[in-house]
Amino acid sequence: YRMAIGLAAELALGESPHHQPAGDMIARHFRMLWNHAGIYDELERGARGLAARDGWPGGWISVRATISYHAEKMPADLVQRLRTLDIDLRPRDLIQKVRAYVLSHGQGGFDLADAEAKDNTGESIMASWKKAYEYAEAIGAEVAGDSEMLKKVLPETLRDGQGRQEAFGRGLAIKAPDIHAMWKQICDALASIGERERNIAVLRGYIAAAMEREPDTANRLLDEAITHPLLGPSFPALQASMRMDNAGATRIVMALTAGLAPAWMYRNLSYGRASDDLSSSTLKTIVLAIADLPEGYSSAVDVLGMRLHILKNDKLEIDQETLTLGQELLARCSFQDRDSNLSYHMSEIAKACLKGAGTEDVAKRIFGNFATALADHNTGAWHYEDLARTFFQVQPKVALDVFLNATEAGEYSVLSRLISIDEDRSPVNEVPEDQLREWADKDPASRFVSLAREIRLLIKRDPPEDWTWAPLALHLIEKAPRRLDVLKAFSLRLEPRSWSGSLADVLTPYLQAVRKLSNHEASVVREWVVRQEEYLTRRIENERQQERRTDERFE
Repeated sequence: YRMAIGLAAELALGESPHHQPAGDMIARHFRMLWNHAGIYDELERGARGLAARDGWPGGWISVRATISYHAEKMPADLVQRLRTLDIDLRPRDLIQKVRAYVLSHGQGGFDLADAEAKDNTGESIMASWKKAYEYAEAIGAEVAGDSEMLKKVLPETLRDGQGRQEAFGRGLAIKAPDIHAMWKQICDALASIGERERNIAVLRGYIAAAMEREPDTANRLLDEAITHPLLGPSFPALQASMRMDNAGATRIVMALTAGLAPAWMYRNLSYGRASDDLSSSTLKTIVLAIADLPEGYSSAVDVLGMRLHILKNDKLEIDQETLTLGQELLARCSFQDRDSNLSYHMSEIAKACLKGAGTEDVAKRIFGNFATALADHNTGAWHYEDLARTFFQVQPKVALDVFLNATEAGEYSVLSRLISIDEDRSPVNEVPEDQLREWADKDPASRFVSLAREIRLLIKRDPPEDWTWAPLALHLIEKAPRRLDVLKAFSLRLEPRSWSGSLADVLTPYLQAVRKLSNHEASVVREWVVRQEEYLTRRIENERQQERRTDERFE
């Protein structure tokens, strides 16, 4: 460790192009080295050397993290050495404060604000983060009065990375001698940075504070940003840095027409309650316009999803305009995105906008679109299992009619196309048993068989010997006009689609469950048990033999 830390410190203190990564590496591993390597002198010497060069904010934060996490179990003399090092490494001048409080995003998950927390309670941690944010804002205000310092730090604060740049930007706007002139200066500095390295957080904070200080000026700057070659691609994020009024909504519509911003950028409208003040009709116009953009559908879902979340959180009723928007947005889904997160967010919209009487017709249209996508082998549709479950929860009768009438080759429903559906997980199982019976009893000849292909067949308990047939499965056997067809449907489902470990062990409980029907009063059932028992016994024995051969080869 001594040799390694000596080499790293030599690189960090020298003129090597690797001096910054070397310093970062020492900071990243400081806690581990201090607690386990026993090289206190070397660490202190390297830390003070790095701090003397141009400040060492990452190392200072790591020192504070070591104190915060380990001081209680550390010898008193080592704690005192750390506390002295903490004082020695603290930022001394303005640029060091910018790097420590604005640009630093912590080491090993420990943020500067964490060191300010009095304890680990949520209230204390939030208070410390608020304090750090306010301090970054105060540093921005101080830099705003020093034109030379502003020129020096802008290139660093406008580069990609985590930190408190937004708070810093607020501070700049609060104390800017001229709001418009400083905005232009920030934009000029941003233009000098490579496109992939740019970070507009400073501009977001700046324009939000400028709106509070000089609304007319801020509105003009935002108007200009819509079609600005540099700012246009990021305009939605700039507008979403504050709660939008009618003027902000109008600008978003203009930005959508201008087409400079990519669709994913409009996801910013779902953050920080930026869209809270928009009327339902205005939100509808914006959300549907976002959905019409290439690859815009998921962003539109996020924006509406946040509105629904806020209404639920604030215990407010969903108005008809928002319900209609949710229904129309669901109806526009192509089910091509292979995105489980999108499935989840669409499920939340469906729960809010498709439940209850009066939505059956639109639900039928949406469910039909999904069934068609599954039947067409649209690979993206496979990933919408959460949404399929929700459909059966909010409109069970409509879902049963649509999905169990849409069949695959071999007469399986299109639900078999869902990527992780097995005997236990069909969305049909979301429907209460009494409703499934009621639905099936309206057309027993076909619907009993349809349910036999979908429902949970077995109640699986520990130990596996205690597995029993589900009541609905037994009901289908007892009441089906075409009992053999029901049993044939069961046969194809009495084994898992996926498993771990020995397949023979996995299949054994299925065999035991089949045998529990061997004394059934109906001969067609007893004959089915014999055939199924022979099949499963043969499968299990073949798997045992294969396992033995595999074990022998391994030995």
